[in-house]
Amino acid sequence: MPWLTPNSVPAVYSCRPLFIPNDRDLIAAVRGALLDLVYLDNWEAFGEADPPEVVDAMRAMLENFDHEVCPEGGGMPIGAIFEFATADPPAGSVRCDGTVYHMDDYPDFWAVIDPVWKTDSTHWAAPDRRNRFSVGAGDEYDPGDTGGEAAHQLTVSEMPSHDGHSHYTVNTPTGAAASYAQNTPQGSSYGGDEAHENRPPYLALPLALQVE
Repeated sequence: MPWLTPNSVPAVYSCRPLFIPNDRDLIAAVRGALLDLVYLDNWEAFGEADPPEVVDAMRAMLENFDHEVCPEGGGMPIGAIFEFATADPPAGSVRCDGTVYHMDDYPDFWAVIDPVWKTDSTHWAAPDRRNRFSVGAGDEYDPGDTGGEAAHQLTVSEMPSHDGHSHYTVNTPTGAAASYAQNTPQGSSYGGDEAHENRPPYLALPLALQVE
């Protein structure tokens, strides 16, 4: 028996979560079931809404499902940050370079954005990940914290604790007892006093933020 049309199709659709186990086959089965709903022959006029109107609504639902499960940008959920090796960021994403955007540029992202990335009531800035590693936010780091150095020069307080020492010269004249003279050179220093490398081995790749 074909599906029956309702009395009406609401102009504004309500959102209800559909929890699907993260299994490729199950997701494909659900999509297949939704795909059946967009074929006109599978609907029968019963209420006041005609089949073409219902099919249009079902097609919009399927498009939304596909966008959420496998968006054009490559299957990334909105807000995800990822590396890319193309000349430009994949569709639906922007570079993580600190650029400021208006809320209307990417409304889907604005709807879920963490306030830490808002610059005012209508703008937000993409996280600036240029020349930076990431660290997990938690007890020691809050989202948006920055810090660290590419190279670091030790201060006196950072040097290992050690005791000073003196050098002695032994004088032993013929037929006389040995004597010792302290020799503590003044003004002598060693080392180039330069900063040292402070980074693990790395490969630089641009980063993108999924915004739609």
